Amino acid sequence: TVAMLAKPSVVATPFLALLYEWWKRGTVSRYGFYRAIPLFLIALVLGLITLSFQWERAIGDYTLPIGGVASRFAVAGMAVIFYCTKVFWPFNLMPMYPQWSVEPLQIWHLVPWVIISTVCFLLWVNRRGWGRDVIFAVGFFFLMLLPVLGFLNFSFMMISWVSDHFLYVPMIGLIAVAVSAWTNFFQSKQRSVQLISNAFIFCVITTNILLSHSYAKCWTSAKSLWTYTLGKNDNAWQAHYVIGCMEVVERKIS
Repeated sequence: TVAMLAKPSVVATPFLALLYEWWKRGTVSRYGFYRAIPLFLIALVLGLITLSFQWERAIGDYTLPIGGVASRFAVAGMAVIFYCTKVFWPFNLMPMYPQWSVEPLQIWHLVPWVIISTVCFLLWVNRRGWGRDVIFAVGFFFLMLLPVLGFLNFSFMMISWVSDHFLYVPMIGLIAVAVSAWTNFFQSKQRSVQLISNAFIFCVITTNILLSHSYAKCWTSAKSLWTYTLGKNDNAWQAHYVIGCMEVVERKIS
């Protein structure tokens, strides 16, 4: 409840509560559903308030370049694959990513959903074993991403379909799966293999620290941030606008 009151991007929490009960008990009881009703009501109210603000104030008369239902479906599938990739390969990060086109819609735009459907099928087939834990973690990832996948309009879609900050909470699910799988695989191995595993983990952590330190330099000032953005994505219109405004101000001052 507190999380939803703080940030409406976690409005999928009621569904997560039901998924949690299924994970722990193997089923969703009537009592468990009743307990989730207050969460659904809070999510509904806050969700409607957020959508009203987005549509009337943040977006207004602007027409989002996303197309119809099929195009939104394609954007959502590609966004899921994009976020999965960034969790495990956090290189070439950008404040604003290029806004890929799905108009006109091509068959290959829907390939991510073939991959997603295949993974979901394999997990469901193995739901009585290891798949059950993975379903909960992957379900957490997907549910927390669902509000920002493009099915509903929100203002950031004027800039890009994806953003790193949308991934902060959802990626916990995928990281949990990776850590659990890695631990279970190496815990019964020989000590030498475990040492190699620990060394690899150390390298991963060190690499992420260095990447974070390097990336943090881009956020030291507004000018460095927008300059870095244009260096990575020349089509970032907001960066062009802000840099232009800064140059105008600088010329007036000088």
